Amino acid sequence: MKRFFLLFSVFLFCVSCGSRERTAPSVYKSRDQLTVLGYEFSEEDFEKAVKEKRSDIVKLFIDAGMSPNTTFKAGKYQIPVIFYAINSGDEMTFQVLLHSKADLQASVEGVSVITKAAEKGTPEMISLIIKSGVDINSEGYDMMTPLMTAIESENNGTAWFLIQSGANVNAADINGVTPLMRAVGKGNIDIVRELIKKGADVNAKMKNGTKTSKFIGGKEKEAMEVLLRDAGAEF
Repeated sequence: MKRFFLLFSVFLFCVSCGSRERTAPSVYKSRDQLTVLGYEFSEEDFEKAVKEKRSDIVKLFIDAGMSPNTTFKAGKYQIPVIFYAINSGDEMTFQVLLHSKADLQASVEGVSVITKAAEKGTPEMISLIIKSGVDINSEGYDMMTPLMTAIESENNGTAWFLIQSGANVNAADINGVTPLMRAVGKGNIDIVRELIKKGADVNAKMKNGTKTSKFIGGKEKEAMEVLLRDAGAEF
C-alpha cells in the first residue's frame, strides 16, 4: 500500500511538472513578443495598452500572466481595468477581458460593472454582461437599475437595448422615480414611446406623490404632453 501511494505521488508530481513545462514556454513567448513590440511586462505598460485601445497587446499581457482584474490608481480609487474599456467604448478590449474571466461583480464606490456599462458602454457590452449571468435589473446606488442609469446618462442605444431585452420598465428607485419619469424629464420622446409600448405605468407616482406627467419639462414639452395624454396619463 505504501508503495502504491509513493508511485501515485510521483505520478502527480510528473503531471504537475509536465503542465508547467507546457505552460511556461507560452508565457515567456508572450513576454518576448511584448518586448519586441516595445512593451515591458509591467502594470504601467499594461495600463498604457488599455488606454491606447490595443486589444491585441492587452491579450498578450494576459497571456503573459497579467491578471484581467488588475486595478489602476486614479486619485484615491483603484479602478479595475474593465472599467477603462467600458469608459472608452473599447469593445474589443472588453471582450478580451471578459473571455479572460474578468470579475463582472467588481465595483468602485458602489458602481458595478453593469452600471458603468449602462452609463458609458455600448449595447454589445451590456449584452455580453447579461449573457454572463449578471441580473439585468440589478440595483445599484439609491436602488438605481441599469435602465435608469442608461436613461439618466442619455446613453440611448444602451437604454433601448435594455428595454428590448426585458428590463423592468416599472422599477422604482429609492425615491420612487421610474425609468419613464426619467425619460419624460429628459424629453426623450423615442424612449418614452418605447417604455409605454412595453407597459410602463404612465400614472406611476413618486413616494412624495409627484405624478409622472409633472416631469415634463421644456424639451419636447408639447409632444410629450400629447404622448402621455394619449397613453392615459393623469395631469
